[in-house]
Amino acid sequence: MFADLAQARLTQLAQDEAQAQARAEAEAQVAARAAAATRAVRQRTPEQEEDALWVAARDSDSLDGFKRYLARYPQGRYADEARFRRRELIMGDALRGVDLGTYHALVIGIADYKHLPKLRTSLADARAVSDLLERDYGFTVTRLFDASRADIIDALDELRETLAPKDNLLIYYAGHGWLDEDVNRGYWLPRGAKQNRRSRWISNTTITDTLKGLLAKHVMIVADSCFSGTLTRSAGAATAVRNRDYWTRITRKRARLALTSGGLEPVADGDGGVNSPFAKAFLDALGNNDGILDATRLFAQMRRPVILNAQQTPEFSDVRNAGHEGGDFIFVKRR
Repeated sequence: MFADLAQARLTQLAQDEAQAQARAEAEAQVAARAAAATRAVRQRTPEQEEDALWVAARDSDSLDGFKRYLARYPQGRYADEARFRRRELIMGDALRGVDLGTYHALVIGIADYKHLPKLRTSLADARAVSDLLERDYGFTVTRLFDASRADIIDALDELRETLAPKDNLLIYYAGHGWLDEDVNRGYWLPRGAKQNRRSRWISNTTITDTLKGLLAKHVMIVADSCFSGTLTRSAGAATAVRNRDYWTRITRKRARLALTSGGLEPVADGDGGVNSPFAKAFLDALGNNDGILDATRLFAQMRRPVILNAQQTPEFSDVRNAGHEGGDFIFVKRR
């Protein structure tokens, strides 16, 4: 009996030893594979490392994955696609079921004045704004450079004839402006404008009447000119949570807005740079936008940089007597 017990004990010990040896061998194999994988990672080329991170982000299709890739490779081979996918993920839920309509822009830049001092940056500003709106935001852009009063009025009339209720229109003006202090009325000054001769000026009344007559639901004027603040009411920018309900509500309301480079004051025509301080802030804010940006937040992002870089204070509000109903202008980046 004792011999049987001893034999069983020896058999159990042998089995335990065999199992321990098997576990050790398995652990050694795992460690060897891990070491081999580590060596393989260390031996990857920079291109292979980027490929691996991109494949992981693409396969996960998660916002964090694309953020990690862009944080490490902001100019990488897949950066454009990563930004596009990240933007889609950001906007997907917020804009689901929201009909934004189509986007149009009339961009006016005047520098080569016949009878007034020439401007240095207004054409560069208008070209840069045109290109950005067309390339990154999918706007259909009409460009008017060094235009006459008739050119501008005709372009506005064509927009009245062609735009539909679901359309969005942005009018950008860069050029001279003037304030008639006797009647407290502002004017845009086209290329042929003369001092003290209103026949070639465009008054705020003409602009307001145009905005009233447009069928487009959302219209915004961006004016980089002296005394451009005569277009706006004096009001602070409202704040709200930007969720799907907000975007749905705001797109249903008619909007007639103006974002101006200053109030009742002269404004800077550049400060040694390619663009005016106002245009640079506008381009930077739209360029840095990752997805959806309404005009209210656009103004909030622009205001301080302009104040810090020029002796002027931008203004933003609805246009007086133009049919504003509480909507906002929404920019949606397409690429």
